[in-house]
Amino acid sequence: MNELAAGMDFGLPNLARPSRTRLARSQQSALWRLPTPMVFGDRPLVVAKNRTYTAHDIVEFLQAIRFAEGVRPYLTRVLPMWEALPAPMVPVTSIMGVGVSTPDTFQYGEAGFIGTPEVVYGDGDGDINMVSLVAIEKEWSGVEGQVLKVVRLPSVHHTEFFSDGFAVKKVVAEIREAGRTANLCPKIGVQIDRLPGWDEEMQTA
Repeated sequence: MNELAAGMDFGLPNLARPSRTRLARSQQSALWRLPTPMVFGDRPLVVAKNRTYTAHDIVEFLQAIRFAEGVRPYLTRVLPMWEALPAPMVPVTSIMGVGVSTPDTFQYGEAGFIGTPEVVYGDGDGDINMVSLVAIEKEWSGVEGQVLKVVRLPSVHHTEFFSDGFAVKKVVAEIREAGRTANLCPKIGVQIDRLPGWDEEMQTA
C-alpha cells in the first residue's frame, strides 16, 4: 500500500515523486499485491491523520492517494479472485523466510500521503509479513486430502532465496524430496529425480 502511495524508484537516481508513483502504479502486479479482507480482516494497515485503513477499505485508500483509476480493476478483477483461498488438492510445499523485520503498518503524519510514514515492523521475510506468509497454512491445514508441508527458513530475506547458500540448499532439497514422492507423468513413467542431468545440476547448485 505504501508503494502505491509513495511510489518506488527501482534504483533509479533522483527520480521525482510523481515519476515514482507512476512507475509503481503501472506494474501489472501492483493491485494484486494489496492485502485482502479474507486474510487481513480488520487489522490496521495504514493510519492517516483522519482515517485508519484496513483491508476492507482498499477502495477508499485508493481514492485517498488519488489513484482512482485503480478502483475499477481492483473491484472487478482482484477482489473477486481473493474472496476465497481454495485448497488446490495437490501436494504443496510452502517455503518462507521468517525472523526478518517486515513492515506491518504505515503511519502517516501531518503531511498526509505526500509525507514519509512511520513504519511499524513485525515478523516476516523482509517484504511479506507473517499474516500473508501463513495464510495458506491457516486455510489449508485442516482440509481433508490436502497435503501441505511448511518450511520456515530463519533470517532468510525474501530476495535471498536464490542467493543465500543455506536457502538455496534447502529449496533444492525440498524440490528433490517432492520429486521422489510424486509421479509427474505416470503414463510415461517420468520421475522428476530421473530427469537427465538432474543430480549433477543439483549437486552444483
